[in-house]
Amino acid sequence: ERSVAAASVTQLVEVRSHDSKFPRLLEQLGRWQQQHEVRLNARERGIGDTAGESEGDGESFSVLVFVERQDAADRLLNELVRAGYRALTLHGGMDQADRDS
Repeated sequence: ERSVAAASVTQLVEVRSHDSKFPRLLEQLGRWQQQHEVRLNARERGIGDTAGESEGDGESFSVLVFVERQDAADRLLNELVRAGYRALTLHGGMDQADRDS
C-alpha cells in the first residue's frame, strides 16, 4: 500500500544545490505566510471559501523541514530564528525532556 498525505497537507520536494537551499526555504516560508494571512483576512471579513480550514485560533501554520543530519537541524534552527521565524528542532540527539517540551 502506498503512503499518501492528508488532503490538508501540501508537500513540496525540491532537489537543490547546497547554496540555494536556505534562500529558497525563506522564499517559500514567506509565500506560505502571505497566503495564510490572506486566508485569515478573508475569513475575518467573511469572504471566500473557508471550507476545510482547521479549527482553533487560526493564527498559525506549521511547516516541517527534513534534513539529513542532527547538526544540520540545529544549524537550520539558528538560521531560521535569526531570520525572524519561530522554529523548533526534533531529532534523536535530544534528551527526552527536550523533545517533550
